[in-house]
Amino acid sequence: MIESVTAKIQKLLAHAESAEALGNSDEADAFNAQAERLMIKYAVDEAMLQAAGKKKVEEIVLKTFHFKGVFGESESMLVARIAMGLGLKCVIGKGYGTATYTKVVGYESDQATLDILFASLTLQSTSGYKAAWLPYKRTGAYTPYERQQFIRSFLIAFGNTVQTRLQDLKRIVVDETPGAALVLVSKEDKVKAAASEHFGQTKAGRARKISNVSGYTSGREAAAKADIGQNRVGGNRTALTYR
Repeated sequence: MIESVTAKIQKLLAHAESAEALGNSDEADAFNAQAERLMIKYAVDEAMLQAAGKKKVEEIVLKTFHFKGVFGESESMLVARIAMGLGLKCVIGKGYGTATYTKVVGYESDQATLDILFASLTLQSTSGYKAAWLPYKRTGAYTPYERQQFIRSFLIAFGNTVQTRLQDLKRIVVDETPGAALVLVSKEDKVKAAASEHFGQTKAGRARKISNVSGYTSGREAAAKADIGQNRVGGNRTALTYR
């Protein structure tokens, strides 16, 4: 991603994060909408220019995100959902203990967008679940396990909703751009082929059980406002693919 576009996106995300932290949801939503559209429009424009031979074709690269801790699996799922929303391919795997990883295959500029968006959405989701949990925290009538299940459910919903938002926005931008649909199909086919080469045989991941309805509902609402502008893979256990 070129520096000027990256700077614009980061600035919009920073404004959204600050506004959300201050409780200015409407202002945050406005910055969110600008950032997410800029991200998707840039990706479509880049694909069109490369297909027309007006820009050097980017490389498809592999990137790995590592997580650990109580919410490591939820964080792995969040980065996977963002990646899928951007059209990248990924697998999630587990190591020892609470260690998890997400391996992502995609074009360089899309990987750069993923980095920026994941960093921002991690902050926004953390602020979101803390605010959503506060009323329960004040009662004092909860167990550590209930808190964990609330946060896990929140993050599952947050990631699912962000993925849907990104995919819906991409469809709108593609419809507005003549010839983009065919170009993106070709791009996605190449990413899929590269993912098969990197990951080999994979199996579909099972849907995560929602253990706390309040947490899930809160996560879905927070993501709706968020700024979004193979058998074995590098570990000792079976990797899961999400497409």
